[in-house]
Amino acid sequence: MDTLSETEQAQARRAIITAVRDALKRGPHTAIELRARVPVEMRGAFPVVLRSLLHAGEVASLGHSVYAAVPWMPQTRTVRGDVTADLIIGVLSCERRAGASAAELAGDLLIPVIQIRATLTALRGWG
Repeated sequence: MDTLSETEQAQARRAIITAVRDALKRGPHTAIELRARVPVEMRGAFPVVLRSLLHAGEVASLGHSVYAAVPWMPQTRTVRGDVTADLIIGVLSCERRAGASAAELAGDLLIPVIQIRATLTALRGWG
């Protein structure tokens, strides 16, 4: 999102938030399903926006790369989740075969290669 002007960032953020909220009103969705609802030119900003919704407590990670809307209530604890890991797991299980390189995943997800590599290392440690 750093390459966009402030106005473009605000428009992308609003469009992504609207797409995520609309989808989650109908029920839980995977990270990949949510990302698919975002216009292609805004998909690079998707992890940043979903992460902010997660940390704000508006969206909850249910595990297995699934997200759900949270009924409004005051946040009682810090919300944790790993959007990048969820997107990688989703792409590897739905769109690509195992063994994809970090560069290939970065190209598909529009996430920096260094972030993909760090997440892949963490995922390998998780089993």
